[in-house]
Amino acid sequence: MNKTLPYISVVINSYNGAGTIARTIDSFRKQSYPSDRFEIIVVNDGSSDDTADIARLHGAKVVQLTVNRGISAARNAGLDAARGEIFVASDDDCIAQADLLVHVVRGYRHGNPLGVGSFLVPSRAARSLIEEYMNETATGMESALVKTFGGSPLSRFWHYLVTKIKIPAAIPEIMPVDVLYGATGTFRVADLRAVGGWDVAMSGIEDRDVCMRLHAAFPDRQFMLMRDAHMVHDPDMSLWQYLLRPFRRGPRNLEFHQRYHLLPPLFPMPLLAATMLAYGAWHHPLLALTLLLVGPQVLYFWWPVRAYRRRDVGLLLFTYIQLAEESMVILGLIRGLHVPSDIRIVHFRG
Repeated sequence: MNKTLPYISVVINSYNGAGTIARTIDSFRKQSYPSDRFEIIVVNDGSSDDTADIARLHGAKVVQLTVNRGISAARNAGLDAARGEIFVASDDDCIAQADLLVHVVRGYRHGNPLGVGSFLVPSRAARSLIEEYMNETATGMESALVKTFGGSPLSRFWHYLVTKIKIPAAIPEIMPVDVLYGATGTFRVADLRAVGGWDVAMSGIEDRDVCMRLHAAFPDRQFMLMRDAHMVHDPDMSLWQYLLRPFRRGPRNLEFHQRYHLLPPLFPMPLLAATMLAYGAWHHPLLALTLLLVGPQVLYFWWPVRAYRRRDVGLLLFTYIQLAEESMVILGLIRGLHVPSDIRIVHFRG
């Protein structure tokens, strides 16, 4: 009877993930999905530690890249090795809930989806302020409900506000979305191979790019998100590393939006904050300091509201983190304007 179930290839990217790869593999080995209907592949992306040895010890097949080539190249190496019908994209800082694969397969039985995604579940072991912030913002629910592409700037801003202010309490079991992000995405292997896999020039923004190409190749199908499919994301990242990430990805982010003739993300809050700060500095340094402290609380008002409701003043600090994060996105896009176009040439396999 198991042979009637689709065979799944779980592909885990890892670069120097010796400290976490075992728990990721073990979370998939403990799936309630029949063990003879899926394989676990670890793509060792040029690690200098013993990631490969640990992965083999825990029962995974290892695909070895001799040098670090980035997320897209690692995903493609896993795609080449995959024997399954469904490709589950994962990373070495993720932990799959025990019924993840069961819910993913259930999603593929709803029509003929282009891909099936899961929700990110906050780690219960937040050890720092930035991890608490990521737990609050990176559940996948907001990104699933916000309109990712298309629409006027005003409508996109409205969707942005709505998802920050209130997430619907009742979410359907399965719902269409524009894109599947990072380690929450699963796809049909045949579809991925049909579009040439992931773009090696777009590592860091590769998830949106591959979803756009899949949409273009199969316009009559949609990505779906399963409410009950959960993946824990537990990265070990400092505040500076978190904020520097969108800045470094700026050139690729800009290239992506230019390639598909889309309006880049233009967050208004950092611009308003800068205007307020300039106004205060023009009149009096004390006013500038006051606006610097109070302004973000007004602009990102949902954090003070949440802080009041939960009686947790620590949430007020998240206004400054979100301001810094969105500012780095904008600065990254500006940085992209100064990167020569021949360096930002986009290419993909196939």
